Amino acid sequence: MNKRIFSYLDIFKSNKISSRRLAEGLKKSGSLGPIALEFKTLLYMLQDIKNKKYSINKVDLCTIIGIVAYVVSPIDSIPDILPILGFTDDTALVVWGMKKFHDIIFEYKIWKNCKEN
Repeated sequence: MNKRIFSYLDIFKSNKISSRRLAEGLKKSGSLGPIALEFKTLLYMLQDIKNKKYSINKVDLCTIIGIVAYVVSPIDSIPDILPILGFTDDTALVVWGMKKFHDIIFEYKIWKNCKEN
């Protein structure tokens, strides 16, 4: 497995992706339009994983952390300062993630609903 992918997991576990960064992600998610709700679900899932309330396999976790880190990072392929274009790469990555992790996200939503009721 690529060491770089697992470095995301190490960063996540060492709390370098802080609650503040996740909160920034929630704030930034509004710019993702119709997929904002799904991106927020990823952020909530990461918070529950970080708090050891929920778990998924490490490879999927590393990929999801990578997606979130890319979206919340101010440095990416197309700077977010550019109107409309700045969020196209973020949106494309989130859409890809939603398709790839559809089943995981669905299972998380069921778990979350059962936990809250």
